[in-house]
Amino acid sequence: SLGQGTAVSDLPEVKRVREMQKNISSYKEDLGGGTALSDTPEMDRVKRNQTNISTIKYKDSLGQGTAVSDLPEVKRVREMQKNISSIQYKEDLGRGTALSDTPEMERVKRNQQHISTIKYKDSLGQGTAVSDLPEVKRVREMQKNISSVLEETSFSLGLVDI
Repeated sequence: SLGQGTAVSDLPEVKRVREMQKNISSYKEDLGGGTALSDTPEMDRVKRNQTNISTIKYKDSLGQGTAVSDLPEVKRVREMQKNISSIQYKEDLGRGTALSDTPEMERVKRNQQHISTIKYKDSLGQGTAVSDLPEVKRVREMQKNISSVLEETSFSLGLVDI
């Protein structure tokens, strides 16, 4: 059997705490309700100043930051996260349902094949030669005339040797 101990309620510290609690309770009852004061212009000014001072001190304590370029390790981790995210996304997609080719689907497939420039050019085949159009012939004649005039001018000025 255990020995005789002192009851907890009899300890001096417990008695002191209980007495303090009674005093605090009676003090609160004596206070009653308070009277609310409206903010005076002076009170508003003081509050604004305190807020401004607090903000200034906070910003000053932050100091200037230093930009750090991405370290190789950070870049590697970012790339790994992208890859993992991409793999998980693809796994979540699952399998699609096969659809039979409808006339609309066949038309879309043909259009997609023709969009590719290589396939489009291959499907065109060999072109047909077209004789010079009247406009092309006129331009060639003009160029010949201009060349001959420049040649004659250069010769008459002695810029070209025979």
